[in-house]
Amino acid sequence: MDIESTEAKFELVDFTKPQKHFSYPHFAGLPEVDDPIIYIQQVVSPRNPKSVRLSRNLSALVEDFLDCHSIGVTDTVGIQKPYPEEFFVALSGRCRVRILPRDPEEFFESDLSEVKALLLSNPSRPDGFYYPQENYEQILNFALKSPGLLILSEESFGLFSFNNEAPGSAKNYLATGRVFTACTIFPAHSPQGPELSWWQGQAIQKSPLLLNLNAEELKLGLRALLAFQNRQGRAVGEFQRRMLVLRKGLRDFLDELKPALLNNLIHIPLWPDSGFYLIIDLSQALQRSGQSLEAWLREVEEKYGLRLRSAAAFGFPNSIQLCFAANPKALRDLGKKLLLHLT
Repeated sequence: MDIESTEAKFELVDFTKPQKHFSYPHFAGLPEVDDPIIYIQQVVSPRNPKSVRLSRNLSALVEDFLDCHSIGVTDTVGIQKPYPEEFFVALSGRCRVRILPRDPEEFFESDLSEVKALLLSNPSRPDGFYYPQENYEQILNFALKSPGLLILSEESFGLFSFNNEAPGSAKNYLATGRVFTACTIFPAHSPQGPELSWWQGQAIQKSPLLLNLNAEELKLGLRALLAFQNRQGRAVGEFQRRMLVLRKGLRDFLDELKPALLNNLIHIPLWPDSGFYLIIDLSQALQRSGQSLEAWLREVEEKYGLRLRSAAAFGFPNSIQLCFAANPKALRDLGKKLLLHLT
């Protein structure tokens, strides 16, 4: 007789990305188009479709932005912490990177004279922080005082916020020729992919670039884009409903972790105002256990079947980042297991 293993069997739950069920209805009537790339350009910018340049994902988009503006290893690019992982990947080894403060008062004291380009993420992909329109315009106006400085404003999560005040956008600055906006449909528009991305601005003269995205992925990307373009229909209604569920799940998750928070084992740098991601500082817990973050993550995955990831790529050592685009029950279970492991 075969003896079954007594080891715990579980299905690995990946909290580094949205859960499989976290998707939205696609646009029902996809029109017949001769060239989906040109059609996407027209959907994004009906008045000036040639101002839109496509990329396969956000990292490739940033690399394309650097190439188009001849930004190289001797040039300095400014980013704010926590920065999107896609920025980190695109900038590594390609240019000098300067970390700029996110606090407006500190930002206004920064010397940007040596900065050739500024990459902003509003709302922030790593933790959902955002400047409202008035504050964002103050940041943009200050940066534009530096002659020749270029700004790329990544606004993928600008579709929604958990508060009454909407995230600020740089779209009103495109006419300056020095400001560009960027967006990717993953994960806010299309949580399960693809990662179709685009950037736009008045000064873009080159033909659209699109790498490693096949016809079916283009079609999926177009369906998701059309579903949200007019902020109406089933997809947007489902999106708004899920945002309410998302907010409740996040609160339930942190309620489960309350003992660890009260005992200072963990620290939440910021309660997300938008986005799908939360950063948790484990410095005190790691110090008490004597573990490295890598060992802690490995143990959580092996013991509980939970896949999380380090936030070091966003500028937060000894911290983790998790995606809370999941149902409240899954988040409560996650909170209980993390508390068990922490205590």
